[in-house]
Amino acid sequence: MLPGVILTQPLNLYTFKHIEKNELCAVCIRGNEAPVGIGKANISGVDMYMRAMRGKGLNMIHCYLDNLWAQGDKSIEPPLISGPCEEKSEIRENKEKVEYSETGDDENILEEKLDNLTTDESSKLTSSEESKEISEASVDHEEILTNSFLAACKFKSKEIKFPIVVSTFMKTMQSCCPPDVQYDLKKTRFKKISVFLKEMQSKGCIKLKDQKGVLSITDINKENELIKFFKKPEWLKQKDEQDSKENVKAYFEVYELYKVDGNSEEIFKTTYKRGDVVSAGDIRQFIMNYIKNNNLQDTSNPKLVLIDQLLNKIFVKNKQIDTIKFDELFALVFSRMGQMHQIKKIYSDKIEREQEVLIKKGKFHPIEFKLESRGGNKKVTNVYNLSEFDLDSNYLQSILRKEIGCSVSVSEPLGAAQNSNEFILSVQGNQIYHVSEILKNEFGVQLKHMAGLEQAIKP
Repeated sequence: MLPGVILTQPLNLYTFKHIEKNELCAVCIRGNEAPVGIGKANISGVDMYMRAMRGKGLNMIHCYLDNLWAQGDKSIEPPLISGPCEEKSEIRENKEKVEYSETGDDENILEEKLDNLTTDESSKLTSSEESKEISEASVDHEEILTNSFLAACKFKSKEIKFPIVVSTFMKTMQSCCPPDVQYDLKKTRFKKISVFLKEMQSKGCIKLKDQKGVLSITDINKENELIKFFKKPEWLKQKDEQDSKENVKAYFEVYELYKVDGNSEEIFKTTYKRGDVVSAGDIRQFIMNYIKNNNLQDTSNPKLVLIDQLLNKIFVKNKQIDTIKFDELFALVFSRMGQMHQIKKIYSDKIEREQEVLIKKGKFHPIEFKLESRGGNKKVTNVYNLSEFDLDSNYLQSILRKEIGCSVSVSEPLGAAQNSNEFILSVQGNQIYHVSEILKNEFGVQLKHMAGLEQAIKP
C-alpha cells in the first residue's frame, strides 16, 4: 500500500516519474538496501503522485519468507548496510532528477554530472555526520541540568506555588534551558531527576517531601550560595525580553478634561483660546501661576486666595467675598467650564503606540454593577455604562458565555438616544466577581473604574 512507503523528501511530480504501470519494482526496508520483495507497479508513478500516495501501489510477485523462498536454500537477506539507506536513496533520487532534466545532454556530460552529484552528496552527508557528532560531544548535559535548575530556582520562583510536584517543576526547568538544547538525564551521572534533586537538597538549595511515592518541592532557599550568586545567562535575558514583548498588557486610563468656553476665555486667553480642551492638571497649574504672578495669595493665611476683579467676574460671581480657599476656588473654576473626559490605552512596556483616543463630553461614568431580583429569588447581574469604553456587546457576550457558562443578554436602556451605542448587559446569577475579572484581564478596564464591586461573591 502506498501510505506505507517512506519518502526521503517531500512528494512531488518527479518522485516516481520513472515508474511505469506493470513495471517490475523492488521493495526495501529501512536500514538495509537488500530487497525483500519484488512486484509489478499497479499504477504509474505520475498516478501515485496524483492520488497523493493513497491506494495500492504494487501487486506483489515474490517476497522474503514466502513459499517460493521456502523451496530454495532458505538463505537470509544479505546485510547491505554500507551507509544509511535513506541517504543512499536520496543520492539515487537526485541522479534520477538529473536524468529527467538533462535528457537532451550528451551521455558523457550526463555521467560527469552524476559523478559530481554523487561526490557532492557524499561529502555533504559526511560533513553533516561529523558536525552532528562534534556538537553532541560538546554538550555537557550535567551542566545544562544544573544551570536550568538554578535558573528556575532564582528567576522563576515567584511563579511557583509550593508545594510543587517534581514533574511540574521539570517543565519550569526545561523553560530555562538554552535554545535548541535540552538536558538528557540518561547522559548525566544522576540518571534520574529524583537523585539530582536529593543532591540539591543535601546542598541546602531546596526542601523535598515524599508523600505516598510522589516527590514534591516544598521550599527554595534563595539565600543558598549556589542560587544567590548564580548569574542570569545572556540567552535567558534575551528570552525574558522577548517574552515581555509578547506579553504586553494594556489597560484603560481616564483623564479629566475641560473645554475653554466663552465664560472662561478671558482669563485663559494668554495661553489657551476658545474651544481648546485642557487637562485638569494644566488648569490647576495655570490658576496657580495666575495667583503667583498677581500676588493674590493671602500673606496672613497662605491657605487663602485674594479674589481680584477678574476671578470674581468669571468664577466667584459674588462681590461680597474677598478671600477663598484654594480647593474651593478650583472647584468653582471646574464648575464654570465645559466638562469632558479622555479614555486612553496605556501599555505595560511604556512604549507609545498609534491609537484612537476617546474624548467624550460630560462627566465620566464608571462601569456600574447592580444586583437585581427577577421572578422571586432569581438574581440577575446588570452592568451599566460599558459604552464608556466602546466595548463590543456581541464580543463581550461571547466571552462571558464561554468563560462563565451562563445566560447573557443585552438590552437598550430606557430613554436612550437614537443611534446610541449604550447597552445594559444582564448576566444570570451574582456574577459580579467573574464579570469584573474578565473586564480587567480581557479588556483592560481597571477595578478603580468600576462601581458596585462590594456586592460580589468571591469563589
